Amino acid sequence: MDKDLHEQPPRGLLCLSLEDETFDVIRLPDSLDPALDDTFMLDVLHGELWLSAHTSETPSPGTMTIWVMCMAGGVDSRCEQRYSICVSDVCHPMGLLPNGGIALWKGLTLYRYDLASSNLMTECEMDGLRYQGRRARTWKNLFMFNVKPYTESLIPITL
Repeated sequence: MDKDLHEQPPRGLLCLSLEDETFDVIRLPDSLDPALDDTFMLDVLHGELWLSAHTSETPSPGTMTIWVMCMAGGVDSRCEQRYSICVSDVCHPMGLLPNGGIALWKGLTLYRYDLASSNLMTECEMDGLRYQGRRARTWKNLFMFNVKPYTESLIPITL
């Protein structure tokens, strides 16, 4: 939406219901700073839509908040705050770990965040990852990678 054309543009995500083929708007969290509306990440984990955003610079290094988008339809569509994590930048949550932690991904680094101790640990840095080219058979640096978790559907499709 072009924010310049509206004094107070609506704050939400457009959602298509495959079940009844209608559109709905899921409101963004009220605690999300309107100036940061364009700087959040969406991920699908465990069949739920997660919204992650940097919500505070204090205490250092800052806070990333994760909300779960509740898609009940109509006025009941809302966000439920699930986690507040002390990190310096917004990361993609990759999954919940069995020991009470969250796997996070940012750039070329994979992290483990322990919810009980609020401790962020680097699990793997992929900046030194290289591969061998097909034609020249020379080693090349991996400049980026992307994680795409597979989710069949947020809404089960039945015939």
